[in-house]
Amino acid sequence: MRTGLVVALLSATTILAGCASQSPVGPTQALVYSISASRPQGSALTVRVLSRDSEQPIAGAAVQSATTSATTDALGVCTLSVVVGEELEVNVSASGYEPMGASGLLGPNERWTFYLPTLSTR
Repeated sequence: MRTGLVVALLSATTILAGCASQSPVGPTQALVYSISASRPQGSALTVRVLSRDSEQPIAGAAVQSATTSATTDALGVCTLSVVVGEELEVNVSASGYEPMGASGLLGPNERWTFYLPTLSTR
């Protein structure tokens, strides 16, 4: 029994001595990473406004969000500066058409198309 105890002590001493060595399989120094809050990434939301009846572009339509607004060009298109990953509500209106709105969580460089119905003349 005494022989088994000696063998166990010698094995433990050898293992502990190996852990303190600078061998390539030993532990490495701890790496420290700096984590900083990421800034919101800006992007563009392209909005196209068409007539629901004819699918023709509506020039001069007002496109508004809580932070920015724009007017559509002759092709019925405008661009809003937005922040990726944020929810955005967009409202569109044009003379002679019913207004429309939509909201969604934005990805990079999205394109939204609105089909505005003509106002009823009742």
